[in-house]
Amino acid sequence: MALRGVFAKGTTISVVAATTPVGVTDFEVDFGEVEDEEDTELVTADSYKTYQPGWIEPGVATFKIFYSDIETTHKAIVTALQGKTVGTTTITFPGARTIAFSGYVKSFKVTGQVKGYMTGSVSIKMSGKPTPPA
Repeated sequence: MALRGVFAKGTTISVVAATTPVGVTDFEVDFGEVEDEEDTELVTADSYKTYQPGWIEPGVATFKIFYSDIETTHKAIVTALQGKTVGTTTITFPGARTIAFSGYVKSFKVTGQVKGYMTGSVSIKMSGKPTPPA
């Protein structure tokens, strides 16, 4: 069976602050990265180091939004950042498949242009093992 692309339209995100931010335009989920643990022995047949997989460093979920300073859901994200709130973030794809993970708001950046909309970028740092799409 050939792999087909899945449209992201209709995806919703509920962040740490138990709020669904308004105006989400893009998202990216990094499930993590395996650390490299060196296990090179003193006596080797060649000069190459050897490694084993180590701990898994949980990733970051980032999403972009159209920002509004009067939007209550955007204010809730700032509050979660300032309060160092740890909670569950859930991303629900069309068809009700979800990714869920514990984490906290790592950053919330707002940008703007003279002839453009204000936008924001929210990063949620995962803590522990995320639940893969189900």
